[in-house]
Amino acid sequence: MKKSPVKFFRICSFIFLVNLTFLSGCNNTENPKNVNAKPVSTNTGKKTTPSDNLDELMNFAKMPEIPEEVVWVEEEVNGKKKLTAVLNFDAQTEPKILAVLEKYKQAEPAEVGVESWFPEELTAQAQLSGVEMLKGVSYGANEFFNIPYGSGRITKIEGTKYFVLELNAD
Repeated sequence: MKKSPVKFFRICSFIFLVNLTFLSGCNNTENPKNVNAKPVSTNTGKKTTPSDNLDELMNFAKMPEIPEEVVWVEEEVNGKKKLTAVLNFDAQTEPKILAVLEKYKQAEPAEVGVESWFPEELTAQAQLSGVEMLKGVSYGANEFFNIPYGSGRITKIEGTKYFVLELNAD
């Protein structure tokens, strides 16, 4: 008789473990309310690697004057495309580009957020100011618009030879 309770306990434990194993493998994958549901993304943006390829940039943005140096990123933020480019025009071209920009919008004070991929001169300037913003004057970017980008601005950064172009897809 002493073996019966132990045997009974073993049998119950075995049945419990089998049921636990079986039930843990069950999953109701057919929920009619969620058949066409899309996963919710918590990612606010999909960034790409910065590029210094001017030819590739010119597929996305028109260049009224050819910059001496570029670095740019195209990203998706909340489902919309955004292009940010840092442009450096030589001393002879800079007055030409400013004349083109002033056709559409009077310059106004602006601030541009600094990105880690910006040229060292710009990131250093932001670090010296203690604020992650660069001051400058902003113009309409109409001359740069190219499908799918139809809105944005270009900002001449104070005390530097750089312009920051920001374009948004409509």
